[in-house]
Amino acid sequence: MPIIKSSIKDVRRIQRRTVRNRAIKGRLRTVIKSVLNATTREEAQNKLKLANKVIFQAKSKGILKKNTASRKMSRLSIQVQKIK
Repeated sequence: MPIIKSSIKDVRRIQRRTVRNRAIKGRLRTVIKSVLNATTREEAQNKLKLANKVIFQAKSKGILKKNTASRKMSRLSIQVQKIK
């Protein structure tokens, strides 16, 4: 454990951020899997809209970088177009 007061606060801050980041990343993975496991194109397109929202929320919170979010969205939309 740190001794310095600011370091103690940093540890608490890091713990709060870690919990938040894990929750958002977990939701992100779940949504992406649901898009990939969709059976029909219409279902996949509806889930893609939700995925788009979640991905760009993660980007705005600083969990994903801008290009990473764009790449994930692009690859997901390509997968949806391949569904028959």
